[in-house]
Amino acid sequence: MLQKKKKKLRLKQLRLSKDLSQREVADKLSCTTLTVSSWERGAHMPSRMAMSKLAEVFPGENFFEEDEKRT
Repeated sequence: MLQKKKKKLRLKQLRLSKDLSQREVADKLSCTTLTVSSWERGAHMPSRMAMSKLAEVFPGENFFEEDEKRT
């Protein structure tokens, strides 16, 4: 079988490493905790604008990890 790489957002890992709550991240990004939660669960991906704001909250961090996925 072929393997396909899928990018996964590591927002929860970064947030916890900075000892931030979902509420604190949401406040910094001017969004809701529901939005932050949906990004962390992989239900949705942040928009380009949100990614730009995330880069300000977590400067110099890599937001994605690659998973190997069988197809």
